[in-house]
Amino acid sequence: MFIYTLVAGLIMILVMAYVFSGQDLMSPWVLATGSFFICSFFAMLNLDYWQYDFRMETCLVIFSSLILFGLGTILAEHQLGRAKANATDKMGPVYIPLKFPILAAAVSFVLAAVSFDSLYELSLAYGNVDGYAGVFPTIRKLMEERVIGLPRWQSYRLVFAYGTAVFFQTIFFYNAIFFKLKASWCCFLLPTLAFLPHALLTTGRMDFLKITMAAVMAAGLFYQMKHGISFKTNLKVVGSFLVAGLLFLTLFFSAGSLTWKGLSADRGPFKIVSHYAGAQIPALDVFVNDKYYSEDELVGQMTLIRVYGNLRTLGLDLPQVSPILEYTYFTNVDTNVYTALRSYIQDYGYVGMGLVSFLIGLLCSTLYGFAKYRIIGLYGMMAYVVLCWPVFLYGQNEWFFFTDVNTSALYALAIIYLWYWLMKRYNSHEKERFI
Repeated sequence: MFIYTLVAGLIMILVMAYVFSGQDLMSPWVLATGSFFICSFFAMLNLDYWQYDFRMETCLVIFSSLILFGLGTILAEHQLGRAKANATDKMGPVYIPLKFPILAAAVSFVLAAVSFDSLYELSLAYGNVDGYAGVFPTIRKLMEERVIGLPRWQSYRLVFAYGTAVFFQTIFFYNAIFFKLKASWCCFLLPTLAFLPHALLTTGRMDFLKITMAAVMAAGLFYQMKHGISFKTNLKVVGSFLVAGLLFLTLFFSAGSLTWKGLSADRGPFKIVSHYAGAQIPALDVFVNDKYYSEDELVGQMTLIRVYGNLRTLGLDLPQVSPILEYTYFTNVDTNVYTALRSYIQDYGYVGMGLVSFLIGLLCSTLYGFAKYRIIGLYGMMAYVVLCWPVFLYGQNEWFFFTDVNTSALYALAIIYLWYWLMKRYNSHEKERFI
């Protein structure tokens, strides 16, 4: 069974990525390969339970994608060599009046209340008879059936809360890691706390993961920058990954319980995590080897769905495209998730999949260099975590195009920049500050 070949090969590519990146665990190539390894490992553990086939052709597709991703990373690192040489060590804490994070959190909480009231009214229009307790089950079912989507103004409020949370928590980790932690700096985490209700109101779990990954990426890189890359540092970074993973799983199962998707007698934690983290690997094998998709679809139908939506909003006569894929069934599990590679193959063919993998590696590693070598200050770090968090899920599903080729990403970056502009204003007297 070639699933063992896949896991062994991914270990080899992971080691190669680790070596070529200079033992940098935060390198996008390392993270992308690690994502595929974790997913494949869960698939391997469930081989007998799910009873699926896995073939060599799929191994080669995954290996080639990650190698090309790595070539993009190597090219980006080469181009950023001069920036690395010119990186300055002159840094100081960021000073922001505490009224800003407190006010930002208060505004986010108020906006969350407005969003909840909006969902409540919407649920009543669609048959909710259980009052506030019936909001989530009513809305979640309608969203899963694609009867409704997230209301536009709720999406705007969500983006504001997300951008604000990313900005202030990045400042918190920067100050706390590089300088002696002050209790007052914990106020910078209040906007993150205020973001959680917004994430819950989406009735999904992805936004919990986004804010968790933003914290992990910022904290991990700042820690490496302060202490240097070493085996000891890497162990602590891995420890932060584990803590973040436990935090996310806590939020994951808590959100599932509140939206009626939690644990049950026949679905324990291992089965649920395996389903989300591993079922897409054998599903990709079915796609690669059975090729049942239509050849006469729109160009970029899987990857440019948000672009088509925006063009329809502007009045262009374009067909409605859906991100919902057909289900693939195995024994004891089914899934309609096929890793990121299915979207690239279906839209652009195997050569296009390789090119997209290379370009994502190049883009993520370039933005990573902007953050790592402080080319555009802390804003570079914030832009990196907003645009490149999907690297953690490269082996799980396609999120780069879905979240980055999207006006919401631009709005989030704009909101962060507004806060960044205020930060620079209140730190303008500190000429050598890392901003």
